[in-house]
Amino acid sequence: MNEYLVAEVMERNAKKIRSDDLAFQEDAHPTELQQRLVQCLVDSTKTVFSTMCGIKLHADSDSVKNCHGESFQVSGIIGFSGAVKATIVVSVHQNLIFSAAETFLGIRPEEIDSDVTDLVGELANMIAGNAKERMNLPGINLGLPTVVAGQGHKVTCNSILSVTMLPFSSDFGSLSIELCTT
Repeated sequence: MNEYLVAEVMERNAKKIRSDDLAFQEDAHPTELQQRLVQCLVDSTKTVFSTMCGIKLHADSDSVKNCHGESFQVSGIIGFSGAVKATIVVSVHQNLIFSAAETFLGIRPEEIDSDVTDLVGELANMIAGNAKERMNLPGINLGLPTVVAGQGHKVTCNSILSVTMLPFSSDFGSLSIELCTT
């Protein structure tokens, strides 16, 4: 069931991105803006987890790869449209999201429930919103976050998209951001 929902969201986002479109503003080189977006996402992710969760994340080396990466327990998906056309997938290991949830709820969750999935959606929204502000470009819009949970779920992108993997580690577990662009 989760795989079908993820595929539907990714397909909907991919329809907005055509292979003959620029992934970013027409007057800027797509690679430069993609690199800028990557840096904004790295900085935003570290800031959101540090400020909101009290968790220090360490950015590992980024790499380009397909969407079939490491398996996580919960993922938040959010799209950029307008001046920036991209989808980000924020995937979090259970221990890390439970530690973050403990900060917000005051108790450590025992399972991935609606509070935890709401938190993942909100964190994805905060990361994307903070990155949008850091980009400082007019005309960037954010979609609503979608959350997928379940052991071994996979989030896949349309084959015309390139994926930049941004892995993070912490004392509480790992997190990965996949940036899907044309």
